[in-house]
This record gives sequence, structure tokens and C-alpha cells, in this order.
Amino acid sequence: MARTLSGVTDSPQLEQARYVLNSLREAGVTPVRGDVAEGDEIIQSIREETARATHVFVDLTEYNLNVCLELGVADTLGRPTFLFGCEGTEKTPFRCIEKRRIHIYGEKL
Repeated sequence: MARTLSGVTDSPQLEQARYVLNSLREAGVTPVRGDVAEGDEIIQSIREETARATHVFVDLTEYNLNVCLELGVADTLGRPTFLFGCEGTEKTPFRCIEKRRIHIYGEKL
């Protein structure tokens, strides 16, 4: 199982996020979003799903703060992470992320 985190909002990024999710599924990986929960249990769901994950794929496009929080949870739990985002994502506003490798996707993957 792998956690996927996505803060994409516009259609080119959404299409690319779908491509990544479909590629994971084709590789036999079950993508799970930890932030999908009923009621006020989202934070608990994020912790539980991240704790169950073998790897965490993090889409840092637009640097959604919730996604950054989830990355912090994954790092705290020692889960391997794969950071990616659209062009421009490598220009991070966060010092703790700027020294990490961020895989960039463009208009076409």
C-alpha cells in the first residue's frame, strides 16, 4: 500500500496526478488517501493510513499546507517518500524541503 497526497486543483495537474495514480495501480500498488474520512477524524485517518503505508508519494504542486503536514507525518514515522510536482515546484518556500529531490513533471509525462 502506498499513500498518495495531492493538492492539485487545475486540470493539467489533475490529469498528471491521475496518470501517476494509474501508473501506481498498474504496478500493483494500492493508492490510499489518508485525508478521506468522515466527520472530524481526518487527522486520525492521516496518521493511520500513513502508519500502514510502505511508501508515501507526495504531490507538492502548489504547496498545499495539508499536504506538507502529511509529509511531516510520513517523515516522523520514517516512511520512504517520493516527492513530485509540476514545473515550478522545485522553487520551494520551505527550507526543510529545498534540499530534497523533487521530481518534476511537465505538460507531458
